[in-house]
Amino acid sequence: MKTLWIICLHLIVLTTACAQDKAPNTTKENLNKHDLSWIKTASDFNQTNLSLEQIDIKLQDLILKSISKNNLISELELPINSKKLKYLGRKFPNETELFGTYNGWNTDGLNHLTWKAHFYTYGDFIITTKNDKALDQKNVYYAIRSIIILQNIYPELYSKIFSDTKHYITKTPQFVPLVNSNKMFWIAFNDNPKYISSNNTIYMYNGVIKGSNPTINVWNNIAVINIHEQNILGQNSLGSKPIYNASNIWKNYNLHMLEGLPVSIAHEMLHNYIDYAYSARADIFAIRKSRGKTNFIFAEENAVINTLYTYFNAKGGLLPNQPNYYYNAVFYPNLEVLKHQNQLKTYSKIFSDIDCKPEYYKTIFLLPVLEN
Repeated sequence: MKTLWIICLHLIVLTTACAQDKAPNTTKENLNKHDLSWIKTASDFNQTNLSLEQIDIKLQDLILKSISKNNLISELELPINSKKLKYLGRKFPNETELFGTYNGWNTDGLNHLTWKAHFYTYGDFIITTKNDKALDQKNVYYAIRSIIILQNIYPELYSKIFSDTKHYITKTPQFVPLVNSNKMFWIAFNDNPKYISSNNTIYMYNGVIKGSNPTINVWNNIAVINIHEQNILGQNSLGSKPIYNASNIWKNYNLHMLEGLPVSIAHEMLHNYIDYAYSARADIFAIRKSRGKTNFIFAEENAVINTLYTYFNAKGGLLPNQPNYYYNAVFYPNLEVLKHQNQLKTYSKIFSDIDCKPEYYKTIFLLPVLEN
């Protein structure tokens, strides 16, 4: 019996490992269910008689056991909460009733979000794919897995960029007469990003603060994280291949989706945090009002990259590929651009008063988010 158990265990590990080397595949019947039940993990458990809350607790227990073993997040076998997942169908955004009366898609530069897509919700999250193949549904699974990981392994980060932003910071903003909150978060697989990911905020007017004088407008928004559905595949220089450089494209894809996607989501939400907090915080207002200045995009990008990897390196869980790549391929080249244009000292002052010297670059370019 013991021998049989060992053989079965090896089969599970082998099946999981082999799945990393090839494209996702399943039957049309499975895809038509839209419940992702065809995606199996070594940690699956029977959720039938459990409540939504009980399933979340079970998932948390699985993660805590993994953390206690100092596992990388790329090694974490994790199912999703099947009772939290809802499939709304293939629809235009305004057919879903998720966006109220919002109709500023074109004027707000959000054309890439107006197409018919397959809409899923998972708690406060919207997840969309343009197509409905096995790969698309696997992307939905990976997005949900990323949410669960951020929530349970990196709770301080999750709280700052997700939970806290569901409420506005103050009723009396000092810099702009408006307050922002996020009612939902949309992970959209599309072709909008130049590289792997990009961000948007859908600003949705929601009245005024009663009795405010002068009038304070209230905006209850949707923060968007776009993920490039092609570049995440490990087959070109714009996506996961230069990060992991595996010989098999599906190894690149799976490694990126296992550990890179949680980072990409957090990365874009830090950009979105600036849209959320700028009316109420002087330090964030200074960053947002600098957007549009020549090359400032490189300074903001560096602050986001450095903030994230400073945090993740301290918390653990990542392979070295991610931070090594983004510091060497993005952070330091961005500094060279700013130096060449004589903008480095000027833009560094927006983030810190520390002298702009090479030994302090990683101290200077940080967003004032996680320490507050």
